[in-house]
This record gives sequence, C-alpha cells and structure tokens, in this order.
Amino acid sequence: TSTNTTTTTTTTTMTTTTTPTTTTTTTPTTTTTTTKTTTTTSAGSGPAELKNDEMCGITGGQAECYFDCDITSSVQGSGQLIKDLTCLQDCFSSQESVTDYCITSLLNDVISKGVCNLTDEFGYNPGPGTYQPVVTCGMDVVPHPVYGFDQTVVDQGTCSAETENLLLNEECRREIMEEQGFIQNTLLQLIQNSCNHNVSEYYVDFMQGNLPSGRKKRDAESLNSEEAQLHSRVKRLAPAQVIYGSDGIRTKLEF
Repeated sequence: TSTNTTTTTTTTTMTTTTTPTTTTTTTPTTTTTTTKTTTTTSAGSGPAELKNDEMCGITGGQAECYFDCDITSSVQGSGQLIKDLTCLQDCFSSQESVTDYCITSLLNDVISKGVCNLTDEFGYNPGPGTYQPVVTCGMDVVPHPVYGFDQTVVDQGTCSAETENLLLNEECRREIMEEQGFIQNTLLQLIQNSCNHNVSEYYVDFMQGNLPSGRKKRDAESLNSEEAQLHSRVKRLAPAQVIYGSDGIRTKLEF
C-alpha cells in the first residue's frame, strides 16, 4: 500500500525598514514551503506482486487406468469398444479373492486364446470384427428361449471353465455393469463372442429385464414403484451414467 501526502506550510514575516526621513514602511513577506512524504507498506520488502498460487489448478486427481486405451466404434459391436485389451489389464485386480478378478480372468483368456468365429452358413459373422485371433470354437444348436427357432450358439469357447463360473456370480455381474459404457460394452462383447451361451444369456437377460418394456413378468405395483423411482432420479444423472434401478446398480464415475 503506497500513500502520498503533501503538506503545505505558509509563513508570514513582517520586515521593518527605517529611512533618514523617519518614515517607517512595513512590507509583508510570505514564504511557502512544500514537503512531500511517501509511505510504502507491504508484506515483504517491496510492493505486493500478483501471481498464481503454487497450488493453483492442483486437485489431487490422477489419470484413469484406461486413458492409454485405443477406443474404436463398431456397428456390429453395439458402439464403442476398447481395441487393445492389454491396456485394461491394470484396471482390475490380479488377486483371485477380489471381486473384479473375474474381469481379469476374462481378459486373460481372450488375449491369449482369441474370440470365436461366429460366421453362419450365409457367411455372416455377428461379432464386432475387432479382436484377433478369431478361432474355431465348439458350437451347438439350441431353440431360442422366446421365439422358438433354432439358433447356433457357443458351447465351448475360449473362456475357461474358471472364468465362466466367475462370470455367473452376481457380484461379478455388478462389477461389469457398473463400468462406464465403453468398458462395459467391451466386456459384454467378449462374453458373447468367447464364452458359453449360458453365460451370455445371464447378462442379456439381466439387461432386458431392466428395460421398461422387459419387466412384463413383474407385478404392476412393483413395476410402477420402480418406474417412478427411476424417473425421479434420471434428471440428476450425469450424461455418462446408467442406472439399473431394480438392482441398485449404477455406473461408477470417478470424477
């Protein structure tokens, strides 16, 4: 803080002059003195400097494990997919006792053994066409559970028996469904193209059962209650978030 102070002092002096004719004349003389005083006050030795704080912009956050992943889009793969699966391996636990180890097991199987060739007799492969190698798997023909027509499904794929057992666990399903959309879609595509059809149906049935049009088997009162709960929340959800209201599952957002 700088303060400039100006002080003006006026002094009047009476001068007497005596002449031989004994006439006395008094002449006023005015002298003006100006003094300028500057006062400087600061926290340091000089004026305060305007600058950024050393903690400016530092929030304590960190990069997400998938920031180094290459994301691609696939019509047959139902949207965005992570192309290089190895970049996801550090996102999930390698300890078997941890719930999301089931995802690690799935990734390891597909990375090492590939995905199944689902090409039908007409030359059409419904797979995303993103992952290699594409290998021949044991297939089976079963009736569609709803429409009744025969469908060709994976019987023995590239998923190990251990992985399939882990994926059929409800806690594992929760871990997968809580992932952000592009990660969730990637994992579901791997299951559909690599694991036994019963594992695939486990996830497909869950997702269809949580759509408003897929809850026909539930009583009306329960349905109305769940729908009201869902719609009351949807306005407050982040754009990247999905909620499965009846099971209390929602996308985990770490930001």
